[in-house]
Amino acid sequence: MKLSVLGKLPVPITILKNNKAVACTQVQVSDLTTLELFKARQQAKDGEFWLLYEMAAKTELIDPDGAFHTLTYEQLTQCSSANFKALEALEFDLTLKLEAESLSNPSN
Repeated sequence: MKLSVLGKLPVPITILKNNKAVACTQVQVSDLTTLELFKARQQAKDGEFWLLYEMAAKTELIDPDGAFHTLTYEQLTQCSSANFKALEALEFDLTLKLEAESLSNPSN
C-alpha cells in the first residue's frame, strides 16, 4: 500500500492541459518503492541532480479539475525555491505518516 500526503504549493506551477495553460497549486507526494526510486535516479544525466528526479517521481500536480499530472524534472528545476521547500516539508510529513503506519502495522 502506497501512502501519500496532500499539500499546496506557494507558487503555482503551470502545465498544459488540452493546449491551455493551467496553474496547479495542489500536489500529492507519495511513497516510492525502492525500484521506483532507483529508476528515478537512473534518469539523471551528467550535471543533473538525482535528488530532484526522486522528488519529481514522488510528486503529482493536481489541477483545478482534480486531475493528476506528473511533475517533471524540468518543471521542478524551474519552479520557485519556495515550492521546493514546500515539497521537502510534505516529504517530511510523508515520512512521519510512514513511521506511524509501520508502528500500527508491524511486520512479522
